[in-house]
Amino acid sequence: MPFSELKIDRAYVANCSRDQFNAVLCETIVELGRRFGLRTVAEGIETAHESHKLQSIGCQICQGFLFGKPMPKTQLVTRLRSCLNAQVA
Repeated sequence: MPFSELKIDRAYVANCSRDQFNAVLCETIVELGRRFGLRTVAEGIETAHESHKLQSIGCQICQGFLFGKPMPKTQLVTRLRSCLNAQVA
């Protein structure tokens, strides 16, 4: 089955900015993705420190409560429109 993304589970993302074991695991997963030409996606980011750490090691996509909690479709559409309008202005 073909795939294009390699996801980093929340268990490894948690405290990766302070926990050396989790940091090394995240770095290894990102490097594995890079070697195979896959995008890496970090799941469950809850703090800016986690986000900055993952971005600094080359993780391409970050998702989690830091960026937004689950929401109804109508709320998501409103939020996306607001972001697009802010970029145009």
